[in-house]
Amino acid sequence: MAYESDCWYAMIDEGQITEPVVQNDSSSSSKMNFHLEFSFQTIKYWVNYDDNSQLLMEDLGPSTSRFTWVDFGAVYEDLEQHLLTNLANYGSQKFKDDVVDAIIRHAHTIACTDEKKRSLVINIRRFLIYFVDGTSLDSWLNDGPNMEPASMDAIISLPKKEMDYKDNGDEVESCMVCLEEIDAGLVVTTLPCSHIFHDFCISEWLKRSHYCPICRFEMPIAQ
Repeated sequence: MAYESDCWYAMIDEGQITEPVVQNDSSSSSKMNFHLEFSFQTIKYWVNYDDNSQLLMEDLGPSTSRFTWVDFGAVYEDLEQHLLTNLANYGSQKFKDDVVDAIIRHAHTIACTDEKKRSLVINIRRFLIYFVDGTSLDSWLNDGPNMEPASMDAIISLPKKEMDYKDNGDEVESCMVCLEEIDAGLVVTTLPCSHIFHDFCISEWLKRSHYCPICRFEMPIAQ
């Protein structure tokens, strides 16, 4: 048995950008014009689920970068849309919104305090943590890349509801994809095997694997 946790992390650095980009913007002299590098990397960990402190294997994926110039003197809504295009394929919408807001606030702060610093590196890291039985790690790794996603029709048709808890002392359920508690009022999805997950979490999981992350119940795959 194995299950996966998918976490996104962002850090804004005022350090040296790795590669220069030719500046063609006529507003390059503006104190609000910044050179940005978006650096992306996926980091995978395999951890023994019987002992969460035991790291079985680590895989640092290649780091890729995207460069752009941004005039932070523009209207907030325009800045937001421009920055979001650089984060289109990374993380949830809330994660991207939070990163964009942090970038804008950081740029405005240093523009007012230091006229020499006009570059930012936005490090985006995706951490994939696979909790597996250490004795079957090799077998799981061999099977993992061959996993087929569930069909989109099957994913869309899964029943959804708002999570509610009764005042009877029942144990709070956790989503075994993100490993976080499922708070009352959040939308959950139930698989045919009766296991419950955050709606977003299980949807993203099933786009990669048609197996239930808890019991390996098989969802229909695309024909």
